[in-house]
Amino acid sequence: MSSSKETNATAEYTALLLGVQSAVHHGDKRLQIEGDSNLVIAQLRGAFSCSNTKLRQLRNRVRFALRSLDRNQLKHIDRQANAHADRLANRALDQRRTSSECGPHGGSMGACLAVPTTPPAASLSASHPPPTAADTGQDDDPVDEAMADVEAEIAARNGGEVFPTLPIGPDSAPARQPRLRLRQLTDDEFDAAAAALETFAVDMVSKIEDADSWTSGEGYIGAIPGCLRELLQPYAMQPPPSRQPHQTRQRPPQVTRNQREHRLDEALDDLEATHQATPDKRTAVRRARRRVGRIRSSMAQQQLRQEFARDEAKCVARILRTTSAETCPIPASDLHEHFTAVNTPRINFLPGEAYGEQFPSRHGRHRDPDGAA
Repeated sequence: MSSSKETNATAEYTALLLGVQSAVHHGDKRLQIEGDSNLVIAQLRGAFSCSNTKLRQLRNRVRFALRSLDRNQLKHIDRQANAHADRLANRALDQRRTSSECGPHGGSMGACLAVPTTPPAASLSASHPPPTAADTGQDDDPVDEAMADVEAEIAARNGGEVFPTLPIGPDSAPARQPRLRLRQLTDDEFDAAAAALETFAVDMVSKIEDADSWTSGEGYIGAIPGCLRELLQPYAMQPPPSRQPHQTRQRPPQVTRNQREHRLDEALDDLEATHQATPDKRTAVRRARRRVGRIRSSMAQQQLRQEFARDEAKCVARILRTTSAETCPIPASDLHEHFTAVNTPRINFLPGEAYGEQFPSRHGRHRDPDGAA
């Protein structure tokens, strides 16, 4: 990651952390976070991994602060809409003298977490000249201002929320998430979940049909899994509380190199989730174990084929080493007689030939005295 990207991401995470801490400090229980960095929002949701150590620490601190809230929503807005909001906020601050106060704490400004330590207004007016028309933006070009308003209006559609695509690279890679399993829902919960999904489907179909380019349509399509996960998260099964909170991870996360390893990783996660969710259902547990066994057997066969293509002698020697020595219970005489009878070629019997001379002589021994056979 370049230094510029790291600086921007660090600033975004720091501002986000301070904002969440300030909201928690003032007793807010529900928070909607809007940001113009799609990568930061995706990393907080868990859809993308965070490879930078410093950024990962900041992300974990933000996640820890969000746990104090009853409900939080991460929303990505367009940069143009965010720039327009920044422009309006700066203009409002420049046109009038303001002072920040904390309602819950009264005059004790030092006890408030979110209030910046700024000098009094008198010192500000004495040290800085009053804002000019150029600073306030009153003499801006009206054409540029109108174009900016139009662009901001376009960017502010759907509440300002947009769904851009994230490029896949070493600094932005999708993260593997656990499978979402729904719990046993009541009738009211089922109706609420179905209504939410239907509303989301209709809204997303409308957005995709009205997309003006493939880029925007691709963003909508790529956001469907994350939005579905966010909608169904309240109805998902909660993991059982662990008895040992500081227990080390049994199986480290694997880095899959091919499709079979990815399937094995999913099967192991499915087996672990089945053990935790429904330990009494032996049929489901056995089915999950058989799936793991089939995938491992397939991987072993694939490895054997690859080794046979590289070194046949070594592969055959390994196969012979793994075979167990066994004895056949059938006697050797029976085997010899069977294979001799099976493999002897059949010919037509002719008494007049050399191999048929024994037949008349033996046949003559069984004749009657009168010559009858």
